[in-house]
Amino acid sequence: MNRMEPNIKIEEIIGKYLKQEVSAEEEAYLQEWLQADASHQQEYEEMAEIWRASEGVLLQHQFNTSNAWTSINARITALPSATRVRTFKLLPWTKMAVAAAIIGLIATGVWRYYSVTTAGSMQHITARYNNQQVKLPDGSVVFLRKNAVLNYPRSFSEKERIVRLEGDAFFDVTTNAKAPFRINAFHSIVEVLGTSFMISATSAADKIWVASGKIMFTEEDKAGNHLILSAGQKAVFTDGQFTQGGVKDSNYLAWQNGVLNFNNTPLQQVIETLNDYYNASVILSPEIAAKADHIMVTARFDNQDLPYVLEEIKLTTGLELKRDAQKNFMLYELQPAAGK
Repeated sequence: MNRMEPNIKIEEIIGKYLKQEVSAEEEAYLQEWLQADASHQQEYEEMAEIWRASEGVLLQHQFNTSNAWTSINARITALPSATRVRTFKLLPWTKMAVAAAIIGLIATGVWRYYSVTTAGSMQHITARYNNQQVKLPDGSVVFLRKNAVLNYPRSFSEKERIVRLEGDAFFDVTTNAKAPFRINAFHSIVEVLGTSFMISATSAADKIWVASGKIMFTEEDKAGNHLILSAGQKAVFTDGQFTQGGVKDSNYLAWQNGVLNFNNTPLQQVIETLNDYYNASVILSPEIAAKADHIMVTARFDNQDLPYVLEEIKLTTGLELKRDAQKNFMLYELQPAAGK
């Protein structure tokens, strides 16, 4: 293996890789290192566990170095001995240095799952590299999908609770009849007293799925154009129009729990769900697209990767799977040979 630097620098490269700041040369070096020995993959997973341990620390608005060390060290210690003892192993002082470096990076704001900035009395949170949980001043909890942006005051008034959302988030709102909870989305306003629901707020459309309670879904600046939605209902607002329907599955929460459920679901809807969940580009050949609403899929996937899911769908539907010239996954139908 070509070594860019002494072996001890692999920890720095792994840290940059987890932050998605690694260069092409460093990533190539990391991949070579991982493939050189099976124990290297195990060491990588152990350091990734330290990274994940930092998530709870990052939810604190005020960073506490002592608490951070306690949290991360507890996670390292809690790893099963079979995980911590390797044929190839970082020396104890090295692992401590890595953990300490992680804490230092977090403390200086370099290594973050999401960014938190304060402007006056407002908090601005962006879920940068992962889904994030945020607890609001009233005790309400918001689960932000990766890349979602949430703005809210550091303290709510006694008469109303107002936040602004861009992206996808699931809200579990604390009940307070005296202070309605309002979410300003791109094109609409959602108002509740206490309930749980999912919102997707984008420049193209605002969408909502209600898990419990009731909400009022209103066009921004047009109070007369609104819907009242109850548990088990969903709606989309786009181009000044609402479209309402029933929630048929829980796939709108797949980004949060990793579970995809399809029960006699049209193939076209399945593909749309997969593309949203995996941020992928799965397409259908023209002849399959023409009849995709009549090809039904029944399957359940729990945190499986996309190639595995597509292979299962291929077997379920009897279709074929390939990569097209643009490297998109394509489902198509095998045509019989000429003359047969």
